[in-house]
Amino acid sequence: MMDDEQELGTGPAEETQQEAAADDARADDWALEDEDDARAFGWKPRDNWKGEIPDGFVDDPRDFMKRIASTRPYRVMAERMDKAERDHAAVVAGMERVSRHMAERTKADADARVAEIVAQQRAAAVEADPDKFDALEKERQKAVQERDAATTQAAAQPEVIAAPGVPQVNDPGVQRRLNDAKWARNPALVAQAQQMLQGRPDIASSKSNAEQVDWVEAELRLMHPQYFAEAPAAQEQPAPRPAQNTVDPGGLAHGKASGFDRLPADARRYFHTFFENGDYGNKTIEDAKREYVDVYHNG
Repeated sequence: MMDDEQELGTGPAEETQQEAAADDARADDWALEDEDDARAFGWKPRDNWKGEIPDGFVDDPRDFMKRIASTRPYRVMAERMDKAERDHAAVVAGMERVSRHMAERTKADADARVAEIVAQQRAAAVEADPDKFDALEKERQKAVQERDAATTQAAAQPEVIAAPGVPQVNDPGVQRRLNDAKWARNPALVAQAQQMLQGRPDIASSKSNAEQVDWVEAELRLMHPQYFAEAPAAQEQPAPRPAQNTVDPGGLAHGKASGFDRLPADARRYFHTFFENGDYGNKTIEDAKREYVDVYHNG
């Protein structure tokens, strides 16, 4: 005959099963990504703890992250990351305006050169000078080819700026992919990807940059599927407030650093590339900087 405790189903074995079931329910209630985020700040599951578990131990990694998020160091870090994201978006937008301006300027200069040659051809025709006309025709064809090549080159952004926390690469297409990839913002996964490529020199040497990323992402997807989950449908967000222009677009501010000096480092670096390539013609560097700042902010 069973005793009362056994009849009620609350014996030691039953209690152990209930505790295990409760642990499983808690574990199933959060995602692997929640654990990864918490581990980055020192959390680990109860089963992985060595020695005596301290008082106040937090089992749920989401609750652990809520505590971390309430600390001042975390808030400061989050604010810096938010600022870095905003700065990156501002630089990208500014460089797109500069690239469009330079493409339009290059095409206008080249069109003017072609028009000049055509005018000289007409004069040669009036003068009945076929040799001069033929020489000008060759010059015109060459100018058209140079115009088309220069326009294509100017229209292409010379470099895609890496998003905050994402490694910089020289391939614009790959850089855009990395900027959008969640795993590329995790330093541990980036290091793992680099080690994987180092261990497969056949892939690193025979595949294009894009194909290498394809291979790396396929491998990482098997090991860290939470970083490749489909994003939930975007909810409608209120329209953002227009960014305030904190830089004097007119060039030199009274008694302060110039508008150019206040530009982000990436934007200043691009200017020097344009200037050294002769894209500003005979303009002095100060005049070119003023034009660059104005275009960067206003298009």
